[in-house]
Amino acid sequence: MSRLTISLDDDLQQALREAAARSGTSMNAIIADALRLWGVNPSREVEAILTQARGRTAGPDDAALLELAVTEARSHRRGRSKS
Repeated sequence: MSRLTISLDDDLQQALREAAARSGTSMNAIIADALRLWGVNPSREVEAILTQARGRTAGPDDAALLELAVTEARSHRRGRSKS
């Protein structure tokens, strides 16, 4: 696992610390979930979503495939949400 240093305003860092304590999880897990909700996913996850979308499309229409991939990605992100 790689390490990353970020700078946050004191108020935001405190809010993050409190959210982690309330949810019984780590600040790292909250940040990772937030990144995924923003669509920041490892390429293997994106490829899996595209493969799933390709399996649902009737033909080689790139526009339809792209629309389906976007729909699948949004659905995938909602599924990861813990709200």
